[in-house]
Amino acid sequence: MSAIQVLSGQIDPSRVAANWTDPDNDSVYHNVFKVGGTDIYCNFAAYGLGKGDSLQFELDQNPPKMICYGCADNNPPSVPPIHNAIKNVKKLVKLQ
Repeated sequence: MSAIQVLSGQIDPSRVAANWTDPDNDSVYHNVFKVGGTDIYCNFAAYGLGKGDSLQFELDQNPPKMICYGCADNNPPSVPPIHNAIKNVKKLVKLQ
């Protein structure tokens, strides 16, 4: 999962990229950000999350100090330029 798109709820516009194009499929997304600053970035599978899943979360205003060498690399073009730490992550069940 390279990006999170905010579908509902209020978020400070400075915390998201208004528009971002995924270079893997040329899809354009609005109100997106990359997850960074927490172990969640490296552990989406531990939360049962995969590409296309919907999730509920809170922005973490005080993430723990940590160094993730994967996250410390230069920001590749395949992710949005803005990152946020998140907490209280919960996968939302899709209704059928």
